[in-house]
Amino acid sequence: MGVDDVDLDGLDLDGDALDDDGLGDDALLAEAARDEALIRSLPIDSFDLNAHGIVRPAVGPLGRALRTARRQKLLSQAGLAKAAGVHQTQVSKIELGAPNWALFCKLIEILGGEPVVTVKPLDPDKEKWERLRASIW
Repeated sequence: MGVDDVDLDGLDLDGDALDDDGLGDDALLAEAARDEALIRSLPIDSFDLNAHGIVRPAVGPLGRALRTARRQKLLSQAGLAKAAGVHQTQVSKIELGAPNWALFCKLIEILGGEPVVTVKPLDPDKEKWERLRASIW
């Protein structure tokens, strides 16, 4: 069972569970406690959880690649940032889609990887490129 298989509806990982009318009750609180215990027992490390619950998904090809490489090495954002001599928020920003090619390369190299760029061939549709050229100039 993975993190995506856990139903988090109505669960606030701070321990405050609320039903539809905004009021907590004993049954809902007990269910929330069981859900939180289940989440904490999943095969994920603390680097998959933050103060607001499960972390936001990585964005873009650089963000997804960095998060995947970091998790393969079982490193937190803070641990990777410390090794790179940057603040944890810099690692987070890249994972959330902020472009920073130089820092991305540095982080990937620290993780033992090698950044590689792939360029797809341009679309041979001449009309499309004529429209693009006309819109630029």
